[in-house]
Amino acid sequence: APGEPFSPSGGWDAFLEGHPGVDNADAPAYAPGTDAKGGVRPADASDPGAGEGDSKTRIKLAQTGDDMLAAGLGLALAAAAALAVLVVVAMRRRRERRRRHTGQW
Repeated sequence: APGEPFSPSGGWDAFLEGHPGVDNADAPAYAPGTDAKGGVRPADASDPGAGEGDSKTRIKLAQTGDDMLAAGLGLALAAAAALAVLVVVAMRRRRERRRRHTGQW
């Protein structure tokens, strides 16, 4: 059942006898496309998807780049303008407050 720990029906000893584990020091495992020397192995010529005239379905990828740059630039300029307005308003309020309270203390 989901969320419950695994408990084999025949007990752990019987389970481990039928499932020896993954101890494979004599035959190490490598990532797909690599071997003991590392790197990427050449494609298998018998693979129907390899080479010219493959039958794999081509899909359109999401377009990124220039369109996103224009939208991001517009957003950045709007944020900079809003920040400039906030700075000007804060400076005016500070000057007004100083002028109003000068000489009171």
